[in-house]
Amino acid sequence: MKIVSQWEGTPTFDQAYPDLWEKIKRAILQDPFGVTCYVSNEDYSNQVVLNIVDTDDERIGTIRYTRKQVRKSSPLDISTDLSTIVGVHTAKHRQLLRHVFSRFLVHDQWPNSREMSVMLKRLGNYYNLAADIEPEYIRAGEERVAGATSRLTVRGIALVEGSKDELLLFLRVLKVFVQRYSENPREPTVAMLDLNKSDTLSVRQVDRISLMIQEERHLWTGAASLHEKKFTFTVAPSILEFEKVETIRDYLRVQASLGRSDESVALPFEAVETPSGDIGGPPETMVSQFEYDLFISYSSRDQEKANKINEEAKKVGLKPFLAPKNIKGGEIGIEKIKDAIRNSAEVVVLVSKNSLASGWVFAEWGAAWILNKHITPLLYRCDADDIPDLLKQPQHMDLDELDGYLEQVLERKNEP
Repeated sequence: MKIVSQWEGTPTFDQAYPDLWEKIKRAILQDPFGVTCYVSNEDYSNQVVLNIVDTDDERIGTIRYTRKQVRKSSPLDISTDLSTIVGVHTAKHRQLLRHVFSRFLVHDQWPNSREMSVMLKRLGNYYNLAADIEPEYIRAGEERVAGATSRLTVRGIALVEGSKDELLLFLRVLKVFVQRYSENPREPTVAMLDLNKSDTLSVRQVDRISLMIQEERHLWTGAASLHEKKFTFTVAPSILEFEKVETIRDYLRVQASLGRSDESVALPFEAVETPSGDIGGPPETMVSQFEYDLFISYSSRDQEKANKINEEAKKVGLKPFLAPKNIKGGEIGIEKIKDAIRNSAEVVVLVSKNSLASGWVFAEWGAAWILNKHITPLLYRCDADDIPDLLKQPQHMDLDELDGYLEQVLERKNEP
Protein backbone atom coordinates (compact mmCIF):
# COMPACT_ATOMS: atom_id res chain seq x y z
CA MET A 1 0.00 0.00 0.00
CA LYS A 2 1.27 3.45 -0.87
CA ILE A 3 1.05 6.26 1.67
CA VAL A 4 0.72 9.98 0.90
CA SER A 5 0.84 12.81 3.43
CA GLN A 6 -1.70 15.59 2.91
CA TRP A 7 -2.71 18.71 4.78
CA GLU A 8 -4.96 21.71 4.36
CA GLY A 9 -1.99 23.97 3.68
CA THR A 10 1.49 23.60 5.16
CA PRO A 11 3.20 21.93 6.92
CA THR A 12 2.15 18.48 5.63
CA PHE A 13 0.85 15.92 8.11
CA ASP A 14 4.19 14.12 8.40
CA GLN A 15 5.88 17.44 9.20
CA ALA A 16 3.25 18.56 11.68
CA TYR A 17 3.00 15.25 13.59
CA PRO A 18 6.08 13.11 12.85
CA ASP A 19 5.39 10.67 15.72
CA LEU A 20 1.85 9.93 14.53
CA TRP A 21 3.03 9.76 10.94
CA GLU A 22 5.65 7.11 11.73
CA LYS A 23 3.14 4.96 13.61
CA ILE A 24 0.58 5.14 10.80
CA LYS A 25 3.29 4.57 8.20
CA ARG A 26 4.47 1.37 9.92
CA ALA A 27 0.91 0.04 9.92
CA ILE A 28 0.20 0.97 6.31
CA LEU A 29 3.39 -0.37 4.76
CA GLN A 30 2.64 -3.85 6.14
CA ASP A 31 -0.32 -4.19 3.79
CA PRO A 32 0.30 -5.90 0.42
CA PHE A 33 -2.62 -4.48 -1.60
CA GLY A 34 -1.91 -2.06 -4.42
CA VAL A 35 -3.99 0.80 -3.06
CA THR A 36 -3.12 4.27 -1.78
CA CYS A 37 -3.78 5.76 1.63
CA TYR A 38 -3.92 9.56 1.96
CA VAL A 39 -3.28 10.73 5.51
CA SER A 40 -4.54 14.18 6.40
CA ASN A 41 -6.36 16.32 8.89
CA GLU A 42 -9.96 17.40 8.44
CA ASP A 43 -10.48 21.13 8.23
CA TYR A 44 -7.66 21.85 10.68
CA SER A 45 -9.53 19.81 13.32
CA ASN A 46 -8.35 17.20 15.79
CA GLN A 47 -9.34 14.49 13.30
CA VAL A 48 -6.74 12.31 11.59
CA VAL A 49 -8.27 10.99 8.36
CA LEU A 50 -7.09 7.99 6.33
CA ASN A 51 -8.67 7.96 2.87
CA ILE A 52 -8.04 4.71 0.97
CA VAL A 53 -8.43 4.79 -2.83
CA ASP A 54 -8.02 2.10 -5.49
CA THR A 55 -5.86 2.15 -8.62
CA ASP A 56 -8.55 4.13 -10.46
CA ASP A 57 -8.39 6.75 -7.71
CA GLU A 58 -11.89 5.81 -6.52
CA ARG A 59 -12.47 5.91 -2.78
CA ILE A 60 -12.70 2.48 -1.11
CA GLY A 61 -13.17 3.71 2.42
CA THR A 62 -12.25 6.18 5.14
CA ILE A 63 -11.00 5.76 8.70
CA ARG A 64 -11.13 8.63 11.18
CA TYR A 65 -9.22 8.92 14.45
CA THR A 66 -8.61 11.69 16.93
CA ARG A 67 -4.93 12.41 17.49
CA LYS A 68 -5.34 10.97 21.00
CA GLN A 69 -6.70 7.72 19.57
CA VAL A 70 -3.72 7.38 17.23
CA ARG A 71 -1.33 7.90 20.13
CA LYS A 72 -3.09 5.22 22.19
CA SER A 73 -3.34 2.75 19.27
CA SER A 74 -0.55 0.40 18.31
CA PRO A 75 0.49 -0.12 14.67
CA LEU A 76 -1.28 -3.49 14.94
CA ASP A 77 -4.54 -1.75 15.92
CA ILE A 78 -4.31 0.56 12.92
CA SER A 79 -3.30 -2.30 10.64
CA THR A 80 -6.37 -4.26 11.79
CA ASP A 81 -8.62 -1.34 10.91
CA LEU A 82 -6.95 -1.00 7.51
CA SER A 83 -7.14 -4.71 6.71
CA THR A 84 -10.88 -4.60 7.29
CA ILE A 85 -11.12 -2.12 4.41
CA VAL A 86 -8.35 -3.05 1.99
CA GLY A 87 -9.30 -6.72 1.83
CA VAL A 88 -11.93 -5.33 -0.53
CA HIS A 89 -9.59 -3.39 -2.73
CA THR A 90 -11.76 -1.60 -5.31
CA ALA A 91 -14.83 0.60 -5.17
CA LYS A 92 -16.72 -1.99 -7.25
CA HIS A 93 -16.14 -4.63 -4.58
CA ARG A 94 -17.46 -2.28 -1.93
CA GLN A 95 -20.58 -1.61 -4.00
CA LEU A 96 -21.16 -5.34 -4.36
CA LEU A 97 -21.03 -5.84 -0.59
CA ARG A 98 -23.29 -2.86 0.02
CA HIS A 99 -25.96 -4.13 -2.39
CA VAL A 100 -25.92 -7.66 -0.95
CA PHE A 101 -26.31 -6.35 2.59
CA SER A 102 -29.06 -3.92 1.57
CA ARG A 103 -31.06 -6.80 0.09
CA PHE A 104 -30.51 -8.76 3.30
CA LEU A 105 -31.93 -5.91 5.38
CA VAL A 106 -34.97 -5.47 3.13
CA HIS A 107 -35.90 -9.14 2.78
CA ASP A 108 -34.53 -10.61 6.06
CA GLN A 109 -32.67 -13.27 4.13
CA TRP A 110 -29.51 -13.49 2.06
CA PRO A 111 -30.20 -12.89 -1.65
CA ASN A 112 -29.97 -15.39 -4.47
CA SER A 113 -26.60 -15.01 -6.23
CA ARG A 114 -28.06 -15.21 -9.74
CA GLU A 115 -30.52 -12.44 -8.98
CA MET A 116 -27.66 -10.29 -7.66
CA SER A 117 -25.56 -11.01 -10.76
CA VAL A 118 -28.37 -9.67 -12.98
CA MET A 119 -28.97 -6.67 -10.74
CA LEU A 120 -25.27 -5.73 -10.63
CA LYS A 121 -24.19 -6.67 -14.16
CA ARG A 122 -23.09 -3.06 -14.71
CA LEU A 123 -20.21 -3.76 -12.30
CA GLY A 124 -18.96 -6.71 -14.37
CA ASN A 125 -19.11 -10.45 -13.75
CA TYR A 126 -20.66 -10.74 -10.29
CA TYR A 127 -19.14 -14.12 -9.46
CA ASN A 128 -15.64 -13.07 -10.49
CA LEU A 129 -15.91 -9.92 -8.38
CA ALA A 130 -17.06 -11.95 -5.37
CA ALA A 131 -14.23 -14.45 -5.90
CA ASP A 132 -11.71 -11.58 -5.96
CA ILE A 133 -12.66 -10.75 -2.37
CA GLU A 134 -11.29 -12.95 0.38
CA PRO A 135 -13.87 -15.56 1.56
CA GLU A 136 -13.64 -14.00 5.01
CA TYR A 137 -15.90 -11.28 3.58
CA ILE A 138 -18.39 -12.86 1.17
CA ARG A 139 -19.41 -16.27 -0.15
CA ALA A 140 -21.46 -16.19 -3.36
CA GLY A 141 -21.08 -19.72 -4.74
CA GLU A 142 -20.21 -20.60 -8.32
CA GLU A 143 -21.84 -19.19 -11.42
CA ARG A 144 -23.03 -22.61 -12.61
CA VAL A 145 -24.59 -23.62 -9.29
CA ALA A 146 -28.32 -22.95 -9.09
CA GLY A 147 -29.79 -21.80 -5.79
CA ALA A 148 -26.56 -20.37 -4.37
CA THR A 149 -26.96 -17.42 -2.03
CA SER A 150 -24.61 -14.53 -1.35
CA ARG A 151 -23.68 -14.32 2.33
CA LEU A 152 -21.55 -11.70 4.04
CA THR A 153 -19.59 -12.61 7.12
CA VAL A 154 -19.45 -10.20 10.05
CA ARG A 155 -16.12 -8.99 8.63
CA GLY A 156 -17.84 -8.26 5.32
CA ILE A 157 -20.75 -6.50 7.01
CA ALA A 158 -18.26 -4.29 8.88
CA LEU A 159 -17.20 -2.84 5.51
CA VAL A 160 -20.68 -1.62 4.65
CA GLU A 161 -21.66 1.92 5.53
CA GLY A 162 -24.82 2.03 7.61
CA SER A 163 -24.29 -1.41 9.17
CA LYS A 164 -23.41 -0.06 12.62
CA ASP A 165 -26.76 -0.90 14.23
CA GLU A 166 -26.66 -4.51 13.05
CA LEU A 167 -23.08 -4.93 14.26
CA LEU A 168 -23.89 -3.49 17.69
CA LEU A 169 -26.80 -5.91 17.89
CA PHE A 170 -24.43 -8.74 17.01
CA LEU A 171 -22.04 -7.72 19.81
CA ARG A 172 -24.90 -7.67 22.31
CA VAL A 173 -25.91 -11.19 21.35
CA LEU A 174 -22.27 -12.27 21.48
CA LYS A 175 -22.13 -11.28 25.14
CA VAL A 176 -25.17 -13.44 25.86
CA PHE A 177 -23.42 -16.40 24.23
CA VAL A 178 -20.24 -15.83 26.25
CA GLN A 179 -22.24 -15.67 29.47
CA ARG A 180 -24.22 -18.81 28.64
CA TYR A 181 -21.08 -20.80 27.87
CA SER A 182 -19.45 -19.62 31.10
CA GLU A 183 -22.50 -20.68 33.11
CA ASN A 184 -23.02 -24.08 31.52
CA PRO A 185 -20.17 -25.32 29.29
CA ARG A 186 -21.47 -28.90 29.31
CA GLU A 187 -24.64 -27.86 27.45
CA PRO A 188 -23.67 -24.55 25.80
CA THR A 189 -26.84 -23.81 23.87
CA VAL A 190 -29.00 -20.70 23.64
CA ALA A 191 -32.58 -20.94 22.40
CA MET A 192 -33.99 -18.24 20.16
CA LEU A 193 -36.86 -17.70 22.58
CA ASP A 194 -34.38 -17.30 25.46
CA LEU A 195 -32.73 -14.45 23.57
CA ASN A 196 -36.09 -12.93 22.87
CA LYS A 197 -37.10 -13.09 26.55
CA SER A 198 -33.81 -12.42 28.32
CA ASP A 199 -32.81 -9.38 26.29
CA THR A 200 -34.57 -6.52 24.55
CA LEU A 201 -34.42 -8.33 21.21
CA SER A 202 -37.37 -8.95 18.94
CA VAL A 203 -37.84 -12.30 17.23
CA ARG A 204 -37.05 -10.56 13.93
CA GLN A 205 -33.75 -9.25 15.28
CA VAL A 206 -32.73 -12.67 16.57
CA ASP A 207 -33.72 -14.11 13.20
CA ARG A 208 -31.32 -11.71 11.49
CA ILE A 209 -28.53 -12.54 13.91
CA SER A 210 -28.94 -16.24 13.16
CA LEU A 211 -28.30 -15.50 9.49
CA MET A 212 -25.35 -13.22 10.25
CA ILE A 213 -23.51 -15.85 12.28
CA GLN A 214 -23.88 -18.81 9.95
CA GLU A 215 -20.33 -18.28 8.71
CA GLU A 216 -18.84 -17.63 12.15
CA ARG A 217 -16.81 -20.58 13.42
CA HIS A 218 -17.51 -20.20 17.13
CA LEU A 219 -21.29 -20.44 16.79
CA TRP A 220 -23.81 -22.61 15.01
CA THR A 221 -27.54 -22.32 14.68
CA GLY A 222 -30.11 -25.03 14.12
CA ALA A 223 -31.26 -23.31 10.94
CA ALA A 224 -33.40 -26.30 9.88
CA SER A 225 -36.14 -25.09 12.21
CA LEU A 226 -35.66 -21.43 11.34
CA HIS A 227 -39.22 -20.94 10.11
CA GLU A 228 -40.65 -22.39 13.33
CA LYS A 229 -38.80 -19.72 15.34
CA LYS A 230 -37.62 -22.37 17.78
CA PHE A 231 -34.03 -22.95 16.71
CA THR A 232 -31.10 -22.98 19.12
CA PHE A 233 -27.54 -21.69 18.90
CA THR A 234 -24.73 -24.07 19.85
CA VAL A 235 -21.70 -22.31 21.31
CA ALA A 236 -18.12 -23.51 20.79
CA PRO A 237 -15.37 -23.20 23.46
CA SER A 238 -13.69 -20.50 21.37
CA ILE A 239 -16.51 -18.14 22.38
CA LEU A 240 -14.62 -17.40 25.60
CA GLU A 241 -11.93 -15.70 23.50
CA PHE A 242 -14.47 -12.90 22.97
CA GLU A 243 -15.17 -12.32 26.66
CA LYS A 244 -13.57 -8.86 26.71
CA VAL A 245 -14.67 -7.78 23.24
CA GLU A 246 -16.32 -4.36 23.29
CA THR A 247 -16.05 -3.18 19.69
CA ILE A 248 -16.13 -4.67 16.22
CA ARG A 249 -12.42 -3.87 15.94
CA ASP A 250 -11.80 -6.11 18.96
CA TYR A 251 -14.01 -8.81 17.50
CA LEU A 252 -12.24 -8.84 14.13
CA ARG A 253 -8.82 -8.99 15.79
CA VAL A 254 -9.80 -12.00 17.91
CA GLN A 255 -11.49 -13.67 14.94
CA ALA A 256 -8.33 -13.25 12.86
CA SER A 257 -6.17 -14.71 15.64
CA LEU A 258 -8.42 -17.79 15.85
CA GLY A 259 -7.81 -18.39 12.16
CA ARG A 260 -4.06 -18.79 12.64
CA SER A 261 -3.90 -22.53 13.13
CA ASP A 262 -0.11 -22.73 12.91
CA GLU A 263 1.00 -19.67 14.87
CA SER A 264 2.32 -21.64 17.86
CA VAL A 265 3.37 -24.87 16.13
CA ALA A 266 7.10 -25.41 15.94
CA LEU A 267 8.80 -27.99 13.72
CA PRO A 268 9.64 -31.06 15.85
CA PHE A 269 13.18 -31.21 14.49
CA GLU A 270 15.90 -28.90 13.28
CA ALA A 271 14.57 -27.84 9.90
CA VAL A 272 16.79 -28.18 6.84
CA GLU A 273 16.15 -27.24 3.24
CA THR A 274 16.42 -30.15 0.81
CA PRO A 275 17.63 -29.72 -2.81
CA SER A 276 13.99 -29.77 -3.96
CA GLY A 277 13.17 -26.82 -1.72
CA ASP A 278 11.13 -28.87 0.75
CA ILE A 279 11.55 -28.47 4.47
CA GLY A 280 12.55 -31.78 6.02
CA GLY A 281 14.78 -33.49 8.50
CA PRO A 282 16.18 -36.89 9.33
CA PRO A 283 13.22 -39.27 9.87
CA GLU A 284 14.81 -40.77 12.97
CA THR A 285 14.77 -37.37 14.66
CA MET A 286 11.08 -36.69 13.97
CA VAL A 287 8.78 -36.83 16.97
CA SER A 288 5.12 -35.99 17.31
CA GLN A 289 4.37 -32.35 18.07
CA PHE A 290 1.15 -33.41 19.83
CA GLU A 291 0.65 -34.80 23.32
CA TYR A 292 -2.21 -37.06 22.20
CA ASP A 293 -2.72 -39.06 19.01
CA LEU A 294 -6.49 -39.02 19.27
CA PHE A 295 -9.15 -36.94 21.03
CA ILE A 296 -12.39 -38.87 21.62
CA SER A 297 -15.53 -36.72 21.54
CA TYR A 298 -18.75 -38.40 22.68
CA SER A 299 -21.92 -38.12 24.74
CA SER A 300 -21.64 -39.33 28.33
CA ARG A 301 -24.64 -41.56 27.59
CA ASP A 302 -22.36 -43.53 25.25
CA GLN A 303 -19.61 -43.93 27.86
CA GLU A 304 -19.28 -47.69 27.33
CA LYS A 305 -18.61 -47.33 23.60
CA ALA A 306 -16.20 -44.44 24.19
CA ASN A 307 -14.29 -46.62 26.69
CA LYS A 308 -14.02 -49.29 24.01
CA ILE A 309 -12.50 -46.83 21.53
CA ASN A 310 -10.07 -45.67 24.21
CA GLU A 311 -8.93 -49.20 25.13
CA GLU A 312 -8.61 -50.40 21.54
CA ALA A 313 -6.58 -47.31 20.64
CA LYS A 314 -4.14 -48.07 23.43
CA LYS A 315 -3.77 -51.66 22.29
CA VAL A 316 -2.45 -50.59 18.87
CA GLY A 317 0.04 -48.16 20.41
CA LEU A 318 -1.90 -44.89 20.25
CA LYS A 319 -2.21 -42.35 23.04
CA PRO A 320 -5.88 -41.26 23.17
CA PHE A 321 -7.56 -38.59 25.28
CA LEU A 322 -10.81 -39.55 27.00
CA ALA A 323 -12.09 -36.96 29.48
CA PRO A 324 -12.90 -39.21 32.50
CA LYS A 325 -9.62 -41.09 32.06
CA ASN A 326 -7.30 -38.14 31.53
CA ILE A 327 -8.68 -35.43 33.83
CA LYS A 328 -7.34 -35.79 37.33
CA GLY A 329 -9.04 -34.66 40.51
CA GLY A 330 -8.56 -30.92 41.10
CA GLU A 331 -7.98 -30.07 37.44
CA ILE A 332 -10.35 -27.68 35.69
CA GLY A 333 -12.19 -29.86 33.19
CA ILE A 334 -13.00 -27.15 30.64
CA GLU A 335 -9.44 -25.92 30.33
CA LYS A 336 -8.09 -29.47 30.20
CA ILE A 337 -10.46 -30.37 27.37
CA LYS A 338 -9.58 -27.21 25.41
CA ASP A 339 -5.87 -27.98 25.80
CA ALA A 340 -6.42 -31.63 24.87
CA ILE A 341 -8.17 -30.74 21.60
CA ARG A 342 -5.39 -28.31 20.75
CA ASN A 343 -2.73 -30.92 21.62
CA SER A 344 -4.29 -33.87 19.78
CA ALA A 345 -3.20 -34.90 16.28
CA GLU A 346 -6.76 -35.70 15.27
CA VAL A 347 -10.29 -36.07 16.58
CA VAL A 348 -12.82 -38.90 16.41
CA VAL A 349 -16.46 -38.07 17.08
CA LEU A 350 -18.69 -40.92 18.22
CA VAL A 351 -21.85 -39.92 16.35
CA SER A 352 -25.05 -41.26 17.89
CA LYS A 353 -28.55 -40.02 18.62
CA ASN A 354 -27.19 -38.99 22.03
CA SER A 355 -24.20 -37.02 20.73
CA LEU A 356 -26.29 -35.29 18.05
CA ALA A 357 -28.40 -33.90 20.90
CA SER A 358 -25.36 -32.83 22.95
CA GLY A 359 -24.26 -29.21 22.76
CA TRP A 360 -20.94 -30.18 24.32
CA VAL A 361 -20.10 -32.64 21.52
CA PHE A 362 -20.94 -29.99 18.93
CA ALA A 363 -18.69 -27.53 20.77
CA GLU A 364 -15.77 -29.99 20.76
CA TRP A 365 -16.42 -30.77 17.12
CA GLY A 366 -16.41 -27.08 16.27
CA ALA A 367 -13.21 -26.42 18.21
CA ALA A 368 -11.49 -29.19 16.24
CA TRP A 369 -12.78 -27.66 13.00
CA ILE A 370 -11.42 -24.24 13.93
CA LEU A 371 -8.01 -25.80 14.61
CA ASN A 372 -8.05 -27.64 11.25
CA LYS A 373 -7.84 -31.03 12.93
CA HIS A 374 -8.35 -34.24 11.00
CA ILE A 375 -11.89 -35.21 12.08
CA THR A 376 -13.52 -38.62 11.59
CA PRO A 377 -17.17 -39.23 12.50
CA LEU A 378 -17.61 -42.78 13.82
CA LEU A 379 -21.27 -43.72 13.44
CA TYR A 380 -23.11 -45.66 16.14
CA ARG A 381 -26.76 -46.60 15.54
CA CYS A 382 -27.24 -43.76 13.06
CA ASP A 383 -26.22 -43.00 9.48
CA ALA A 384 -24.40 -40.25 7.62
CA ASP A 385 -27.62 -38.43 6.74
CA ASP A 386 -28.09 -37.65 10.44
CA ILE A 387 -24.90 -35.56 10.53
CA PRO A 388 -25.61 -31.80 10.20
CA ASP A 389 -24.48 -30.45 6.82
CA LEU A 390 -22.05 -27.97 8.38
CA LEU A 391 -20.20 -30.80 10.17
CA LYS A 392 -20.15 -33.46 7.46
CA GLN A 393 -16.69 -34.79 6.64
CA PRO A 394 -15.44 -36.41 3.43
CA GLN A 395 -14.73 -39.57 5.42
CA HIS A 396 -16.90 -41.31 8.00
CA MET A 397 -16.93 -44.88 9.31
CA ASP A 398 -19.14 -47.15 11.39
CA LEU A 399 -18.19 -48.12 14.91
CA ASP A 400 -18.05 -51.74 13.66
CA GLU A 401 -15.06 -50.64 11.54
CA LEU A 402 -13.13 -49.47 14.61
CA ASP A 403 -10.11 -51.71 13.97
CA GLY A 404 -9.71 -50.43 10.43
CA TYR A 405 -10.10 -46.84 11.57
CA LEU A 406 -7.41 -47.19 14.26
CA GLU A 407 -5.05 -48.69 11.69
CA GLN A 408 -5.53 -45.56 9.57
CA VAL A 409 -4.78 -43.34 12.57
CA LEU A 410 -1.62 -45.32 13.21
CA GLU A 411 -0.56 -44.96 9.58
CA ARG A 412 -1.08 -41.19 9.72
CA LYS A 413 0.91 -41.03 12.92
CA ASN A 414 3.87 -42.87 11.36
CA GLU A 415 3.87 -40.94 8.09
CA PRO A 416 7.23 -39.15 7.61
